[in-house]
Amino acid sequence: MLSPSRMGGSIYSSCNPALKAVLKTTLRHHLERIYTERELSAWFDPLNFHEDRNNHVVRVAFPHALFGQWFMRTVRNGFETHALDLIGDPLVYEYPPRPERQRPENSLETTTALQRRNDCQQAEYSALKGKSLQQPLPEHTFATFLVNKKNDFPLAAARDAVAGADNHGYSPFIVYGQSGCGKTHLLEAMVNALNSSCPQISLLYGGSQLIRRLQPELLATGQAIFLDDLQTISSSAALQKKLIMLLDNLKNTQGFLACTLDSHPAQCPELLPRLISRLSAGLILELKKPDLDIRRQYIQMKNKKLSLQLSKEQTLSLAQRHNDFRTMDGILARIKAYRSAMSGSPDQDTILEKAIERKSPSPADIISVTAGHYQLSADLLTGRSRKKTLILPRQVSMLLTQELLGISLVSLGRIFGGRDHSSILYSLKRIKQLEKENKDMHKTITSLKHLCLSRT
Repeated sequence: MLSPSRMGGSIYSSCNPALKAVLKTTLRHHLERIYTERELSAWFDPLNFHEDRNNHVVRVAFPHALFGQWFMRTVRNGFETHALDLIGDPLVYEYPPRPERQRPENSLETTTALQRRNDCQQAEYSALKGKSLQQPLPEHTFATFLVNKKNDFPLAAARDAVAGADNHGYSPFIVYGQSGCGKTHLLEAMVNALNSSCPQISLLYGGSQLIRRLQPELLATGQAIFLDDLQTISSSAALQKKLIMLLDNLKNTQGFLACTLDSHPAQCPELLPRLISRLSAGLILELKKPDLDIRRQYIQMKNKKLSLQLSKEQTLSLAQRHNDFRTMDGILARIKAYRSAMSGSPDQDTILEKAIERKSPSPADIISVTAGHYQLSADLLTGRSRKKTLILPRQVSMLLTQELLGISLVSLGRIFGGRDHSSILYSLKRIKQLEKENKDMHKTITSLKHLCLSRT
């Protein structure tokens, strides 16, 4: 947010009123498909818009400071989710300048008013400071990251980058590789290490939603930002432009950024050339697929953690058949599900063969089974509605999808309407606790698991 003293090109200056009206009207028509007339009248109509072409941003002005604080706290996330793709440029929020009043010459009111304005400008950053949209798994550390000769350099570089996070030469730190090669584990290991060794550093971790919420002009000196699955912003020019601003400001404030991608930035044609150029100025490392020995070690570790009681021969067989961590997680999740859901408890070899030979149920299959059980439409479970009648079926569907497929919380959030990491984590904890305490719920979930597995 810009201070009133820097708002020479803002909507309060003499810009074309007709252009402002067209921008606001077009955006309102777009939002009418999502929000009711009453909602738009309450929070959209009081806003003013101005396209600042010199800085490639759209400025959004509040009628007064209290309205702005309420908007940023309650409306902003939903508004940006639906507005950014249409507008195409990052949004910059501005508070109106306060009118000058006659004061005694030695009055302290001027200083107090200026301080209040500065407090408003920092409100958004303060709300985010130390509160990441995602929390790394505590077991994702450098010590638990299985490494071989192919990946020893990325691990060593990640350790050094965190140890010298104030060294701008490491930023941006980029790890890319195919799905299931351990990129998220390495990134979260960096987050956990930095949290442990330097708790005083302001650290943020998330994905595209974090980019939406950040205000690049309010970064603290030495800010550390970690972004997972950066390729998800490739379809949004607005988020890419905002990331460019973020990278420029991190450079000026001696900040640090680490991120993961599915491929080298130069091989992502959807990314803007300016963004590729800035990403390429940092350290870019490829994470290779895990080899047989690493896969075997990984299954042994999971076997112990999940109490699957797999033999050495079965562990080796699984490692030979599957070549990435995510697929192995799905297989092991299905083995565990078979053991708990299949009646009669067949022997271990039968469980293993069924889990391997059967095709995994898709998220759509699981959601469809759950929706059918509760006599609902599958679209309602993945939609944004918060009706009480949908909460329990949706949470059951989330739990089944996560346990049967072994997918990450971020991926689960994308499946269920773009929900953030914290919402998914809360839902899973709640339904797991309910399953533990309520026998009927335990029977329902067990029955649905069996039904999902038997349909594939």
